[in-house]
Amino acid sequence: MNADGSFIPAKRIRVYAFGSGDPLQAFSNMPQGQYLRRYLGDLQAEAVVEEPNYFDHDYLAEFSSFYSLGARGFPNICRRLHFFSCRVDRRALKRFLSGAARAKHGMQEHYLGFVVIRPIPWAPFGRTVLRWYAESTPSTPRIMQPSREYT
Repeated sequence: MNADGSFIPAKRIRVYAFGSGDPLQAFSNMPQGQYLRRYLGDLQAEAVVEEPNYFDHDYLAEFSSFYSLGARGFPNICRRLHFFSCRVDRRALKRFLSGAARAKHGMQEHYLGFVVIRPIPWAPFGRTVLRWYAESTPSTPRIMQPSREYT
């Protein structure tokens, strides 16, 4: 809802081929964006599904305690990007959302995770949950040992 009480029109979910104009490319000039692109490339991401009107509880908590008090106004709506290691089109997405068991299983099997994009230019990346690299990938070894002891 806008400040004047009018409703914000809902935006449609968008589907992109990974690396072909997807929303994550807008952050290629930032180290975090470059890292995410390489990481998702190593996971063989093929598709990105953008959820344009996403209310992230972590961001809303930050927003209410910090960003809402500043002189510069920030929107409270985020975007969430979902990544898949298979091709996704609108038809496949509709089958998945309809609850068709085969479509659901297929997309879940290829789901790589998500990244929340916050409307803050200098810190756009919010909660990020991505699949781990495979255990036996020699070109991208995973280091599981912490560098120091934590209590």
